[in-house]
Amino acid sequence: MVSKRDFAKAQKAIEEVLAFEAQNAMAIGYWAIVKIASGDDSDGAKLLKQANDLIAAEISAADEDWVQDIWRQRRSNLGQTLFEVTGEDPAEVMRISRLIITDAGMNHERALKSLGVEAVRNGNFHEAVGLLKRAVLESPKYAPGWYNLGCAYAKLSMKSEMIEALKNAIEFGQSEYVMDYRPQIEEDDDFAAFRGDPEFVELVDKLPKDPDLNLLYRTLQDGEPDQVLRMGEKLRSTASDVLAVFDAMHEAARIAASDLDEHGSLHSQKYQSTHAQYLELMKKLKSEIGELKRSGARSKVFAVFSGD
Repeated sequence: MVSKRDFAKAQKAIEEVLAFEAQNAMAIGYWAIVKIASGDDSDGAKLLKQANDLIAAEISAADEDWVQDIWRQRRSNLGQTLFEVTGEDPAEVMRISRLIITDAGMNHERALKSLGVEAVRNGNFHEAVGLLKRAVLESPKYAPGWYNLGCAYAKLSMKSEMIEALKNAIEFGQSEYVMDYRPQIEEDDDFAAFRGDPEFVELVDKLPKDPDLNLLYRTLQDGEPDQVLRMGEKLRSTASDVLAVFDAMHEAARIAASDLDEHGSLHSQKYQSTHAQYLELMKKLKSEIGELKRSGARSKVFAVFSGD
């Protein structure tokens, strides 16, 4: 939470900006945040609505998409700052979400998502879909919005819409949030009715689509490191994604070395090489992976598989 002293300093700075430019949307928005965080919801909501109206006018007047995106991001930043200064208590989050959406009439992805999640929890699934569609329309790469939209569609047995929403959640979760939603999707009871559905199973499958890489990573998943190393040697000169092959081989050598380090002679019969040989292979593969990356090679296959 922000101290009263910080609020006073912020208000002074905002007043100086507004004295120079009375219709500065961001200054009005931050003044609204100071008011709301200080307990003055009524005036704060009015100021936030004023800021939102000014931002909406800028978006409408902009001829270029990138200019519109800048103003949408500024609107998003206002809402996010308001959440940050008022805290993460669930009841407070809901209060601020209602103030943003209902009182100020401002679209904000997190506020809309919070209200959408509450609607799902209360069994109001059609209402939830409407709120969550607004959230991802406001911020098309907002993975939490897509994920919860998938939940709402699942509750309505709208499979194709659910699959599309979850595809976006997975894609933007990885690209924008460095998060893999697939384990959560697998465990979430909202999707229990679809766990045997082939499309759903394929959606949450972490294995690569390339047939050779799929078999390689499936073998790694099955805990057969020596087999992975043999397959990798054959694939290293022909695979479409050599970095993915080396990553799998490095992980296989690490698994074997770790097992031998922990269990020693008890597990030595399981492997074709010694602990020292696997460590040396890991070192060699790490060097080759580094060379590939320095030459510009990139691969998400192992990161997706491991959930990193």
